[in-house]
Amino acid sequence: MRHSHGMRGPVRLAFAVLTALALVALPSGCSNPMGFPESGAVQRLPAAEPRSKRVFTNPRGPKDGDQPEQIVKGFLDAMPAGVQSDGFHVARSFLTGTAARGWDGDSTFLIALSAPKLVRSVLPQDGGEDSSSTACDVQADVRLKGQLDAGGQYTAAESGTVRSLTFSLRRSKGRWRIDRAPDVVVVLDADVDQVFRQVTLYRADAASRVLIPDVRWLAWRDWRVLAVRELLAGAPKWLGEAARNANTHAARLAVNAIPIVNDKVQIRLGDAFEQLPDADKAMLVREIRLTLGDGDADYDMEVTASSRHDYSHADAGLSIATAPASPPVYSLSAGNIVSLDSSAPLRVGVVRDSATARGFVFGPNGGALLAADSTAECLRSNGSACGPMFAGARLRQIAGGARNEVWALGEDGHTLMVQDGGSVQTLAIPWLGSAGVAGIAVSPDGSRLALAVQSGPLTGVVMTGIVRNQAGAPQRLGGVAARVSARYGVTMLTFYNDTTLVYVVPGSSGVAAQAFRQIGPGPEQVQRLPGEEVRAITNGRINDAPRLAAINSHGVVHSDSGALDGSWSIVDMQSTVVSQR
Repeated sequence: MRHSHGMRGPVRLAFAVLTALALVALPSGCSNPMGFPESGAVQRLPAAEPRSKRVFTNPRGPKDGDQPEQIVKGFLDAMPAGVQSDGFHVARSFLTGTAARGWDGDSTFLIALSAPKLVRSVLPQDGGEDSSSTACDVQADVRLKGQLDAGGQYTAAESGTVRSLTFSLRRSKGRWRIDRAPDVVVVLDADVDQVFRQVTLYRADAASRVLIPDVRWLAWRDWRVLAVRELLAGAPKWLGEAARNANTHAARLAVNAIPIVNDKVQIRLGDAFEQLPDADKAMLVREIRLTLGDGDADYDMEVTASSRHDYSHADAGLSIATAPASPPVYSLSAGNIVSLDSSAPLRVGVVRDSATARGFVFGPNGGALLAADSTAECLRSNGSACGPMFAGARLRQIAGGARNEVWALGEDGHTLMVQDGGSVQTLAIPWLGSAGVAGIAVSPDGSRLALAVQSGPLTGVVMTGIVRNQAGAPQRLGGVAARVSARYGVTMLTFYNDTTLVYVVPGSSGVAAQAFRQIGPGPEQVQRLPGEEVRAITNGRINDAPRLAAINSHGVVHSDSGALDGSWSIVDMQSTVVSQR
């Protein structure tokens, strides 16, 4: 992104850029606890993150003499392989014939923080705790991190949530089998990447201007079929009208398979696809191509419909933008607006009273400063003031949005405003209730909003859609929000890229700050911080590469990149705040 300098002869500042090196068999009686062992037309999207090698599990079936706890444990142990590869063939061998025919392993997936704890109880009517018992219940207590629905949509669980599952067993001819089992599958958090494939469904926004990533976690064994089904089914409720539904005739897959022939996937759609207008056919083919190709617009596939007509290139020439490239990261350093985009920091403007600034949004065309009195002031591209923003309202936070938008969160934690030029718009948060918001972040595509909610049933981090009109201006937020993290106390958050969200719980009273990241919505992972107290985080380009940036209480800006597991580097040592755009 090129800079628009507001002064003649930009001054290069000298900064020191440093790199921081830096099963025991139990008797058949009741109440025996049992636990698990811990174990444009030419379009390019960013390459998908590299995936670790998959490990295929090979669970064993039941053995003669297995006790009820061992049967339930074996059933649970076989579940991941059912999602990953074998379609629950082994898992069903732990069930009676009737139970095996009725059990649904593809409806709900529980993501467990640790192995479930098992407790058995013999049913009173079956004679107590001796070896003649023929019926038994085993309860599995699952410490939940979150869950996935049949469409691969993730919902975070409240911290400390325990889900109790009851398995009813019968003994016949000396063998125990599960006669009733809940329609859920339990997967350990550590195994999620091996069992599910993270798939990004690409959807056009309401104005067909930009593609919106819709992240799902789908069973490895048939992820292509599931991905196309979910894409054709339309956007999730939380994204809602922010995305365009090109499948207005409810087209479906004609067959329950997507085979690969000569290294090319074969997609056959039903009659309804041929009833769509040509523009909608083109958009659907493009969305399928990007989804199955992990964002590759040149992904080779064959698309036909019931008439056998070839639609493989229906999207040829279709132009729809991806999320814009990351803007540079800017810092306020000793009154200077400094671009960190190049190897040598470049001063692009001067700001008065920057030492007491509480927030800063900046881009090549200017931005905004959140002053010490909690009001926002407009900044020109050279840093000079251009008047109050948001009608002088007192604000908690400002953040950058699409194009030249500046978003603001009111001091009350309920008011959300957007200003682009002189126009100010207030957006209602329809699902918030009496809870307050501590922080906001707008996705690179401008169609999703992440919010840190402080109380109520949505406490944590949530995401919702931003509905925009044909001109691209925001009209309203979606009527539903998806809870992506139940982490309490988050005040800082940013999109590192179009799918990865990073958020921070500040430290206090000697407790260090905590940071987390997720391919969202999805299970969160711990994000390492530079080590000092963090005052703000943002994303953007540093030294010509996409980076995550953090500023500490000493005014030092650090950055990290890639999978965000590497070393943090110092890029600026004289800063007050960093740009939140």
